[in-house]
Amino acid sequence: MQKVLERSFLSSQALESSTATLKFASTPHDSLDVIPSTSRQLIATLKKTDWFDRIFIISGLVFFGLAVLFILKQHIIDRGFHIASFWTS
Repeated sequence: MQKVLERSFLSSQALESSTATLKFASTPHDSLDVIPSTSRQLIATLKKTDWFDRIFIISGLVFFGLAVLFILKQHIIDRGFHIASFWTS
């Protein structure tokens, strides 16, 4: 009877020890399970931001090009009309 009780006690201790080990190992595993979903969300946000950045860059280049064309128009075409109207009047 004493031996059965000791075996039961040792089994109980072994079970508690293995339970503690499993709980200790499952905590980091659970936290690692969150990483892929967070990474997917981050990648989706970066892709969306990438498109906004491209739109802003293209808009800036178009605005710059229009400003350059306006300045060239002012200096070349309008000045040419001014000189032509000076000689014809």
